[in-house]
Amino acid sequence: MKRLFSARVLVPLLVAIVAIAIFVIRTRAPVDVETAQVDHGVVIDEVLGVGAVESDQEVRTAFTATGRLVELSVDEGDQVVIGQRLGTIDLAVSKQDVETARAGEVEAGAAIRRATADRNRARSALQSATRERVRTEGLHASGVLSRAELDAAIDRETLARDDLAARDAALAQTLAARQVAKHTTVSREARAADHLLTSPLDGLVVRRHVDPGDVVAAGTPVLTLAAANEMRIRAWVDETALARLTVGQAARVVFRSEPEREYAAFVTRVGRTVDRQTHELLVDLVLDDPPPSLSLGQRADVWIALARADDVLRVPRGFCDEAAATCTVVRDERAVVVPVGFGLFGRTHVEVREGLDTHDVVVRPLGPGQGLVGGRRVRSVGAS
Repeated sequence: MKRLFSARVLVPLLVAIVAIAIFVIRTRAPVDVETAQVDHGVVIDEVLGVGAVESDQEVRTAFTATGRLVELSVDEGDQVVIGQRLGTIDLAVSKQDVETARAGEVEAGAAIRRATADRNRARSALQSATRERVRTEGLHASGVLSRAELDAAIDRETLARDDLAARDAALAQTLAARQVAKHTTVSREARAADHLLTSPLDGLVVRRHVDPGDVVAAGTPVLTLAAANEMRIRAWVDETALARLTVGQAARVVFRSEPEREYAAFVTRVGRTVDRQTHELLVDLVLDDPPPSLSLGQRADVWIALARADDVLRVPRGFCDEAAATCTVVRDERAVVVPVGFGLFGRTHVEVREGLDTHDVVVRPLGPGQGLVGGRRVRSVGAS
């Protein structure tokens, strides 16, 4: 009985002793922490946008003549300069068009001659009908001819006058047709002389529409060019930043093809239409020094600087409890929770306006689940 009583007392006692020992060890053993020195520097509040490269000016180049494409000296992705030769065509088809236009001009001349002869005959007929009408009026007045014969003479004169008017209109029509034929000939001769395609701008070939050997008609797109000096980045930005977005703000651009490099840019336009599903708006940016390999549709991540504070007291993000406005610092190898006043929140740092100084070192626990309350001993195993 005595042994049973001893076991009942001893087991809970041992459990309590072990629990107390674990508690003492956990509360008194130093916590492994990462440290960061409070310093002075720049804090930039940025908003992230995701977009792609676009161009404000795209031009579809085309020949002014019809012919078979015999050469294209550039391809998609090539850089071009204004006046650069892009391609040539065989003008056999255009020369045939010129010959057809010239034949039409000759035919128009023949039609004018026919219309002139018809008008001259109609004029002679009118003169004859007029003389007959005058003679008939005299004979009718003397009683030799009847009124019916006089009316018939007047009708013949009227018909002759109408026929002359019709012949004059036909002649005018043929003269106009000859002018059209002349202009057509001149236009086709000019097109036939233009067998070269040159670049109208400095830019990039973004699309090729035809291949050598194809017959291209005048005005048919051959190449699509994008102006190099009109390249921009159009990025989608969350609408929560709308009130703080302005033209001229500085930005950083990182292309997916060069994730290790940043390019400077600035905002040129802020959209005023928010997508109803994503709640984002479009912001246009221009690079200060674009890379030579810049391509339309190239994806990019954009960080736009909404606000900037220079030479301010700051701590790295993630070391303080921003919601509770407190930081944990090391003093005499122990953690001390200090209330602070935050200022500008940046992507990498947050401004501290009160509560800390440059001699302070902020800490955060390394191990998952480790608590870091005031008074705990800490052991630095890493610095940020």
